[in-house]
Amino acid sequence: MTKEEKQQARQQFILEKTLQLVLERGLDALSIANVCIVTELGAGQIYRCFKDKNDLLQQLLIYLTKKRILHFQQDQFNLSRKAKELASGNIHHLPAAELKLLIDSMFAAEKYHIQDVLQCSEEMLMTEGIRQLKQHFPHTSAAEIRAISEVLAVLSEGIMLRKANTFSHDANPEILEKIYFAFLTTLNDMFNAKPLN
Repeated sequence: MTKEEKQQARQQFILEKTLQLVLERGLDALSIANVCIVTELGAGQIYRCFKDKNDLLQQLLIYLTKKRILHFQQDQFNLSRKAKELASGNIHHLPAAELKLLIDSMFAAEKYHIQDVLQCSEEMLMTEGIRQLKQHFPHTSAAEIRAISEVLAVLSEGIMLRKANTFSHDANPEILEKIYFAFLTTLNDMFNAKPLN
């Protein structure tokens, strides 16, 4: 393993342990001292990978964004699967605690000085979403693609927010799935998407 590969492996290890720490104890528990405890690494080893606590938090949010993008890439706009995902509230297949962390970080962005990284994460998600929508709706204008992307983002992020805050709606999941499927099918038909598999 090269020196660079070892550094990347250590960064990944620190990010995973930091994620566990923050999920268990909240964003306020994030400190280099606590990260040293959970990783069993010295502060110098942490600082070789991350310049400070804020950098570590920013990289953690980017790590979660990349997990969401990976799910986007695997999904390929399967309407039935997407409707089931929306109905279950399991957006992007992130555990509820990770969804809650994303929501909490949005509300605490100013406190933790992470507005820029949240904007960057949003742009990464939108770029990937638009890329996929262009493939799925090849004859649709750029303005229509952006509008579809915005509607889907509001829908999925609204569901994320409700799930992260454990809001109950007592709606029957099968009925929800039918409604989401009808909505997605209408969207699909409205913009003359390429034929579905």
